[in-house]
Amino acid sequence: MRDLRACVVALGLLTMSSMPARADAIQYTAQLWVPGLGNDYYHEPVGLPGLTSGGRVVPLVNLYSVTPAEATSTTYNGENPTYLLQSEFPISLTVSLPLDLARSSGVWGVEFQGTLDANYAYTPYGHRLGGTIAGNFTSASSFGGQSFSADAIPADLRALIDHPERLHITGSSNGSVLSSIEVDLTIDPPTPIPEPASLAILMLGVAGLIARRHSSS
Repeated sequence: MRDLRACVVALGLLTMSSMPARADAIQYTAQLWVPGLGNDYYHEPVGLPGLTSGGRVVPLVNLYSVTPAEATSTTYNGENPTYLLQSEFPISLTVSLPLDLARSSGVWGVEFQGTLDANYAYTPYGHRLGGTIAGNFTSASSFGGQSFSADAIPADLRALIDHPERLHITGSSNGSVLSSIEVDLTIDPPTPIPEPASLAILMLGVAGLIARRHSSS
């Protein structure tokens, strides 16, 4: 029983050591760029949730229509057109540091690049918009002053640079009158990575329990 308790304690220590350290959340802002989609290539910056724990921004931006120039095809109901957009667009998300931190560190922000799949339709008659969009990010690059160092990038943002796949863009609309597609940004929480020393403690505890059971059988 004592060996079992030791294993439970070791497991608890492992879990605690793998949890991200708490710190004052930095108030980052994000700005979405979608060249070729919508009249605006970029959108107003919005505040981000804590990067360490993950979260959701609702909405990152709203899409309201599809222009004839953007449409990949057009259908008609009588004389009323519906513009269909089924295409893939490059996207980038600029995450900026607060001004005071940017000045002190020399790091201005990080740009994440990815692709966005759009599949929706807009009917000008009745202003109906319906469909979905989804996007993921695959790479990232930091930017700053001439003398900035990558070591000056905050740890939570640096972890996101290493794993841009934690970022997701989603949006949908049911096609109701005067609808828009709310584009949400979701940040997945990081996957805890056990510390090697803590993992060794756990393995020793498990090995001791197995050896004790074998010797008593």
